[in-house]
Amino acid sequence: MDIEKKFENFKKFVKDIARNPEVLAEYENMTWFKLQALAYVLLLPNRGRLDEIVPEMQEKIEFDDEHLSKFRRYIDLFVEYISGEAPSQPTVPEYITSQNMEFQERMRLYMEDEEEGGN
Repeated sequence: MDIEKKFENFKKFVKDIARNPEVLAEYENMTWFKLQALAYVLLLPNRGRLDEIVPEMQEKIEFDDEHLSKFRRYIDLFVEYISGEAPSQPTVPEYITSQNMEFQERMRLYMEDEEEGGN
């Protein structure tokens, strides 16, 4: 199963477990591009603190402890993908990985990439 399919499964999973309607709407409308950007900017630099960050995410999304381990597996998967540690993954584009790029520039490059057929 490719990473984008896992992302779609993650969105369905969050929809099924979340009790916070505002966060639920945010996840339902999240694009694959936005998840990659968030993972790169927020999760990857703090990967050593995921044991603290994931429970904070749980509190914000408002889901039960019984779903925590599956949620954590998804987060770990996305962090591995972004960090380049996932097996046989495609190269992550610069508009995802750059630390010095404005959001508008990221979107412009993303749209160009999509028009060219993506990676």
